[in-house]
Amino acid sequence: MMAIANIFQPLIDVFGPVLVFFNGIIGGSWGWSIIALTVLVRALLLPLAFKQMHSMQKLQQVAPQLKAIQAKYKDDKQRQQQEIMKFYKQNEINPFASFLPLLAQIPVFIGLYYTLRTRLREDICPGLQTAGRHAYHLAHPQVPLKDIAGMTFPCHGLSGSSWLFIHDLTDTATGLTLGVLIVLYGHHRSRGAAGLS
Repeated sequence: MMAIANIFQPLIDVFGPVLVFFNGIIGGSWGWSIIALTVLVRALLLPLAFKQMHSMQKLQQVAPQLKAIQAKYKDDKQRQQQEIMKFYKQNEINPFASFLPLLAQIPVFIGLYYTLRTRLREDICPGLQTAGRHAYHLAHPQVPLKDIAGMTFPCHGLSGSSWLFIHDLTDTATGLTLGVLIVLYGHHRSRGAAGLS
């Protein structure tokens, strides 16, 4: 996990202070700061999202012509590909344009994920992190100190790490909390899919 987190360290270094800044303004539970950071990230990515939607709509508009080309040259796959590429060029369509914005968003959201998994714990309960590493080292002296230094531990609901029905934002969701989050996520995804259709 730490090796992957290191790849996204520049994003973590940006998101972490922004998260702390929001918590300084909002105060209380860190859940509201996470929401504020997520809204900010989504707002910054809106131009990419609009570009992606525009590209998808353009591809949907020309879908009948593409199907006609595929049907016309169904027995000659090489010619079919040539004609499709020619059609794209004539109509100034990049078939990959709808995927590029999505690819650009992936590192941002992975960086946000690792910010919440690592940096958030350090900001919420730094004393507990230090104590947890010390206790782990005493219990597992065979584990190298450099490996222990990168470990994080749940905050157990301390210092504003609980939010609404979530007992600890820094811990893995389980049981009823996980069930509710899955239902909310599924509901959100189904509404988003309905909006695109």
